[in-house]
Amino acid sequence: MPIFSCFKHCSLTTLFILCCYLPLQAHSCSLSMGWEEWQPYAYKNASGELTGLDIELVTSILENMNCQLQLKNMPWKRLLNDTKEGNNDLVSGASITEERKQWGQFTLPYRQETRALFVRKGTSEKFAIHQLQDMVSAKFKLGLTRGVYNGDAFAKMMENPEFKKLTQVVSKESINPKKLVKNRIDGYVADAISGSQILRDMGLSDKIEIHPYTIYAADVHVLMSKKSTNPELLEKFNNSLAQLQSEGKLQAIINRYLQQ
Repeated sequence: MPIFSCFKHCSLTTLFILCCYLPLQAHSCSLSMGWEEWQPYAYKNASGELTGLDIELVTSILENMNCQLQLKNMPWKRLLNDTKEGNNDLVSGASITEERKQWGQFTLPYRQETRALFVRKGTSEKFAIHQLQDMVSAKFKLGLTRGVYNGDAFAKMMENPEFKKLTQVVSKESINPKKLVKNRIDGYVADAISGSQILRDMGLSDKIEIHPYTIYAADVHVLMSKKSTNPELLEKFNNSLAQLQSEGKLQAIINRYLQQ
């Protein structure tokens, strides 16, 4: 029965139930988040459903706020620009930079990002690397992916000509494992979780391992557009995030992806 008709013909009890029920169905807010294909953080599974670690984590935080999430597939550069202009609300997997602070506000960290050093299986002991300078001494041929941030210390080290000439840059992360097994490089830098996923997909998990030396590790945040969100929303997001972290729900999601 249409609502306007119900107000004419329904009993007071029915009207009370209807009025109490309807607000519970509405979300308190609706936010958009762009995503770019990057397993296992954001991707479509075999059934064509969008899933991934970051998708699950952010969705859980927003659902806890009774907030709806709209997802839009777009390239990373466009995603950042749309968020800067207020045409997109959220960016997941964001590192804090001074430039982004000008147009965005960062949430509390919701997971940690680790840039790991991948080497051929059984060669970790051969390469006694405890700092980046050790790669120069070992003449370690290092594979990198274009446009990826590996920390301030690494960026500084790239200014050293001796170090830089040892590096080889490729356009896709999946290229470096092939180069490594063919002995064209001694190791490469990649995200610990996505890099491990790539090895499983390529069937190379038994040929490549993660070296004990960590290239870079830092907290990862959700970046909110200052033009389309406000400090009150940021506070609500942070409160929801903190609650789910204290309950162990976010870590449980992360553990599922680590154990895949």
